[in-house]
Amino acid sequence: MESAVSSNVSIPSTTLREAAAAKESVLPQSRMQIENGQNAKVTSRTISCLLTIFTAVVIWAMFFNPFTDSLRSYGNAVSASTLYKEFEDNEIAANSKWQNTFVIVTGKIDSIKSELGTLDSHRAYIMLDGSGTFRGVQCVFENWNKQKFSSLKAGQKVTIEGKVLGQLDTGAVLVYDCKFFSAD
Repeated sequence: MESAVSSNVSIPSTTLREAAAAKESVLPQSRMQIENGQNAKVTSRTISCLLTIFTAVVIWAMFFNPFTDSLRSYGNAVSASTLYKEFEDNEIAANSKWQNTFVIVTGKIDSIKSELGTLDSHRAYIMLDGSGTFRGVQCVFENWNKQKFSSLKAGQKVTIEGKVLGQLDTGAVLVYDCKFFSAD
């Protein structure tokens, strides 16, 4: 059998030109769409990265506040007897003035104790200008220095910095997160 297939297929030239023109008009649009899509991906990645960094900084600042130590040196100076008297006279007014502020408090040591009376505890307490059990300013030290505390004595004048939390039900004014400023 003889095949009747002709190897010369002719396509009108107008059809070829139209196809080429259509290809050229579609190609720039698709390139722009691809580039815009890539730009959108880059932008969303950048925003996502910045949000992640911002969130990490906020979380870090919440748990490891870099500003706390710099604020501590600018605390309000007050004597332990004045601080205690202000809370005894008007706890509401004293809370408005002192609560959650860093102070540098000076007074005479009334008593020195460790948590539960053990030397291995993580907290130590110094009561300043006390007038009986739980009367005065109770300074709480976390991870205290045993050598420093063993050299202290009742009646000794000290200056301590810490954060005022308020008055306890027992009457003592609680100063937390304390550090020694000086001891005479």
